Amino acid sequence: AAMRGVIGELEAEAELLAARAAAAVEEAAVDATVHLRRQLAEAGATVEARRKKALAMILEREQEVQRLHAQLRAVRRDAGAEAADPPSPGPSSARGGGEGRRASYDG
Repeated sequence: AAMRGVIGELEAEAELLAARAAAAVEEAAVDATVHLRRQLAEAGATVEARRKKALAMILEREQEVQRLHAQLRAVRRDAGAEAADPPSPGPSSARGGGEGRRASYDG
């Protein structure tokens, strides 16, 4: 009978230790999950910030390309106008010598 009592106590203690171990494992799993979720949220925020920065840089470059294309079109347009104009006497401006033509028409 005494042996049964000791065995019963040992079994109860083993069950208690197993329950504590299971609780500790569960708590560690919850802590790890919380930690990983925080890390994931931080990484997501970092990725989002980098994405926004990259998009802003792309937009800036696109605007610069559009500005340069507009300048190129203006230069080509001016060059075409200069090529179509007859040479005018005197100094001509960079925009095609418009003043020289007007002076010759007035006189």
